[in-house]
Amino acid sequence: MKTNRSILKAEAEHGDVFNQTPCGCHTLDARGRFIEVNGMELRWLRYAGKSGREKKLADIVAPASRAALKKAYAALRKNGRVQGLELEWVRRDGTP
Repeated sequence: MKTNRSILKAEAEHGDVFNQTPCGCHTLDARGRFIEVNGMELRWLRYAGKSGREKKLADIVAPASRAALKKAYAALRKNGRVQGLELEWVRRDGTP
């Protein structure tokens, strides 16, 4: 069993990797709301601070990608994972 200290260390390491990676990363809850969004992804989407974290993934997916997102959620519920999903997102300023 992990001690509290080792759990805290693992969480800190996760945070470092998550926040320092040069690619966009996020985690979602079961309803598709962002739990965590790293700074790189927020910069790509042109959101500042909490404003991007208060969105749902469906809020920023381009209309042409919404059917693929809906299909991916169904696959996730059925299989516990999604592979090969590509979605077009819309930035805060409306550009893809």
